[in-house]
Amino acid sequence: MAELRPLKKNYGLTPLTYIGTDNGKPKGRYDWIFYYTVLGSLILMLTFHTVIAKAMSRDKWINILKHIIYFIPLVVIIFYDNNYSTFSLRNIFNKMFLIPFEFTDKWNPIINYFLQVLGAYGIIQVLAQDFGVKTGDVQAEIFKIPVIQWLLFTSSAYVLLKNRSEAMIGATLYFILKNNVSNGKTKPVCFEDV
Repeated sequence: MAELRPLKKNYGLTPLTYIGTDNGKPKGRYDWIFYYTVLGSLILMLTFHTVIAKAMSRDKWINILKHIIYFIPLVVIIFYDNNYSTFSLRNIFNKMFLIPFEFTDKWNPIINYFLQVLGAYGIIQVLAQDFGVKTGDVQAEIFKIPVIQWLLFTSSAYVLLKNRSEAMIGATLYFILKNNVSNGKTKPVCFEDV
């Protein structure tokens, strides 16, 4: 089994880690609230982006505020993950679902392998499209599902970065910009002049 990287100082720290300490030693008993709040707000925001856009598009200042609100959960995730690895799968599984660290450590190579295979598929799919190779009907329909797209984008980014958190953050940023900031208005391609 591959060696694990050394853990960061205050590994998995959240703003709620020190609530209810035992002689100054953190219990982390309320960390799950932080995870559910941040990740829950992000998921709700991405799921109900049309409802939010309609509710907050009345005024110019509200529209600016809306864009700031869209990025708050992502900025919180970036800060805590960069400084404390708070949003590593290991911590998310442990704090949200009470899955022991040993379990995620054991399955880590399999998760990485799955992400690499799916990421390789994503790169091959784009290459096939660029070469004009047709895509199967079922295959095309499966990859129109937003959750599958997010997983494919995350996996493709993981192939390049070898960092799951950064890959997930990058894929999530794409969907925030596409669905929330652009209000779901899309173009066929990013650069029309090319």
